[in-house]
Order: sequence, then structure tokens, then C-alpha cells
Amino acid sequence: MHGTIRAVVFSQQWEQYGSLLKEEAVIFATGKVDRSNERSSLLIQEIVPADEARERLAASVCLSLQRSQLNISLLDELHAVCERHPGGCRVLLDISMADDSHIVVRAGRDVCVRPSDAFDREIGALVGEGGVRVVAREPVLENDGNGRYRRRGMQSRRN
Repeated sequence: MHGTIRAVVFSQQWEQYGSLLKEEAVIFATGKVDRSNERSSLLIQEIVPADEARERLAASVCLSLQRSQLNISLLDELHAVCERHPGGCRVLLDISMADDSHIVVRAGRDVCVRPSDAFDREIGALVGEGGVRVVAREPVLENDGNGRYRRRGMQSRRN
């Protein structure tokens, strides 16, 4: 989707997020799209300041590696970086093979990180610039009782 949409903030969300709503402020908003009127609107459920979005809206962190660079030493160093940046995001390893195929491996449940610039720098020093990709949480769908599903906001998946 692209374009503009009217956003509606009800009193409960206003009390919680009103201080973030300033002219020219960059925010991320989640909510439900209301199509009951002529013009669609977004019914705000959550507002996240741009500087907090990376951490709060991330579900996992994907580290891009080349098969040719993989060895026990590198894996130990990556694990050490992850331990220095504990958080709530699962870690995935996206391994590029020689034939251009990819294998994605999920790190153990005990390996969860907090995405940050410092984390990116440390990982980048090991695997190269651009080696970190943050994967956003997916919207949760709820049944509206009429056999249709609607997005209910964002929820982190913890598998």
C-alpha cells in the first residue's frame, strides 16, 4: 500500500500516546483499517517513535553469511556478539551457498538479541557491511465473527 490515510486516535490511545503526536514527528502506527465510511481511516492501536521502532517492532534478526566464510571460530564470535546484546529477537542465519541457494537456520532459543546500531557494527565487522536484516513482527488476524479475518495490530512471534 501507498498513499495517505486519515488516522483516528481514541481517548485511551490518546492518553497513552498523545505526547508522541507532534507536528513533523516521525512515528510508526499500528491499528485497524476502517472502511465503513466513504474514506478509509486507520484506527490507531499503538504508536511507536521512529527511534524505538527497530527494537519494538522487530520479531527476529537475520544474519547473512556466505558458506565459504563459515567456520567454528566465526560462529563462536557471532554467539559472543549476541550475548553482549541480549534482547527479545530470535536470531536467524541466512547462509548463501555456492550454487546461490540459501539455507536459513534458527539459532537456539537462548540466543535472542536487541537490534541496535552497536549490534549491527559488531556483526558487520565479522560478516561484512549489510550482514544484518531486521524482520518485523507480523500483524495478528482476528475473526470478526462473520467468517472474515481482520488485522488486530502487531504481535511478536516467538517460536
